[in-house]
Amino acid sequence: MKKAYLLGTCLLIGMTSSSFGSSELRNFENSLNKIKFIDEFLDSEPHGSAGVIWHPWEDAFKKAEIKYDKKNIKFIVLHYTASPTRKSIPDVFRESGTSSHFLVDSDGTCINYVDPYKGIAYHAGTSFFAGYSRLNYWSIGIEHTGLGYTSTLQYDEDGKPLPGRVIPGSNNYWYEFPEIQFQTSCELTRALQEKFKIPGYRVVAHADIAPEKQSDIGPMWNYKRAYDEYNVGYFPSETHQINMENFKKFTDDDYLSFIGCFGYDTAMAHKSNNMKVAVTRAYQYHYSQSNISGDLVDGTKQDILKHVVALVPNCKYEYFLQKLKSWVKWNPTKAQAFWEYF
Repeated sequence: MKKAYLLGTCLLIGMTSSSFGSSELRNFENSLNKIKFIDEFLDSEPHGSAGVIWHPWEDAFKKAEIKYDKKNIKFIVLHYTASPTRKSIPDVFRESGTSSHFLVDSDGTCINYVDPYKGIAYHAGTSFFAGYSRLNYWSIGIEHTGLGYTSTLQYDEDGKPLPGRVIPGSNNYWYEFPEIQFQTSCELTRALQEKFKIPGYRVVAHADIAPEKQSDIGPMWNYKRAYDEYNVGYFPSETHQINMENFKKFTDDDYLSFIGCFGYDTAMAHKSNNMKVAVTRAYQYHYSQSNISGDLVDGTKQDILKHVVALVPNCKYEYFLQKLKSWVKWNPTKAQAFWEYF
């Protein structure tokens, strides 16, 4: 049964849906009392050849032969639907066998398709980030209604161009996310981070975890504002002034190694130019949005160095520290370029 309700208000009148019966979810909802939620729970039965669109966590881990310890949620993955409307999303899920835990619509409505306390949603596909692969098993997926990008400018029903722009390094039109959608998503993500104790550097985009295949949530998402205003995710400080002359001996492989330190899968990027471009572009979508060509342009290199310098002091990101220490071990002379910043 579907029902629309305001979180917080619904708690005062009681709840009849067993999917929201736990005290954990009641507490979670209290932290989201500004969001209009709609139940639209997907069943887990197979649909044609698509298979199941969600599985109970323990069953999914058992089938995949992965140890399940009930503390499996370590990431939040942000997506866009590549569609201007949410109306067809449930059918798309059922036809494709994909799913997400939440969808945030352009009007700020949040739909909870799969209960994150109950089951795995199939939103991440083949993926890797910060030492974890197959991120379906380790993450909550949040879809966002939106076109993402198109090769030609699109128009609304009144014939007005949709808000968007061409970003240097790309010939596509990238479309903005409405303010109310951004606010709702940040509130949801913040509550999920707090509830599941997910650090900011594990709030990632689909492109971050599968750069050779995906572009979402794209360079129009304001990661810096999400971090500054909502404490959502992570975005490095821009206060550091980097003297590029100090780093003139650094090669593209060095910069790729740093991108790998941040969590990206760069194993093949050192060997394949296509993968190098894909990983660099994914990093640009997230952290260096002034140019998204996939080339290691000077602006991107400077942003990468700022990122390293911002992370090192008091860093709790163990994967980053481990990878960076490995790079320093093999590049002690080059590492001296960072000394003045630490």
